[in-house]
Amino acid sequence: MKEKKYQKMVNQEYLNARQLTVLSIIVLAIIQTIPIFLDPTPFTEWMLLGYTAGVSTCAIVGAILVQHNADKITLLYKRAFNEDFYETIDTLNEVRKTFEEEDADGELLKDLLGLMRAYLNAQANPLQPPTTEELGVSEPTPYYSEDELFS
Repeated sequence: MKEKKYQKMVNQEYLNARQLTVLSIIVLAIIQTIPIFLDPTPFTEWMLLGYTAGVSTCAIVGAILVQHNADKITLLYKRAFNEDFYETIDTLNEVRKTFEEEDADGELLKDLLGLMRAYLNAQANPLQPPTTEELGVSEPTPYYSEDELFS
């Protein structure tokens, strides 16, 4: 069976809530074991307190930035993938399926795709009108008054 081009896009894997929770617990356990190996002095306690406060602050700022970016992505997503987009994709899928069902040898679909490719190429490179040099026409002689035209 032919491998689908978009199969990888459709089956993307993301970290789920359980995986993120386990990862957080592992990081937390590593960080919590650091004080075990240090002698408790007022200075080390103060440093660990500062470290904890710094990590917490960074986590909060990071979460705010992530949410801000997620909001921007959501806005872009809603603009691009609106109802018209999905209706168009559905229509194109139906056309493709119909061609695949009706055209067993694939020649009609290839011809149609070739026609569409030619159209897109023509739109990307519109024809330019020929220049006067290409047509072999010389520029008119300049004149200063209308009397010169009719003499």
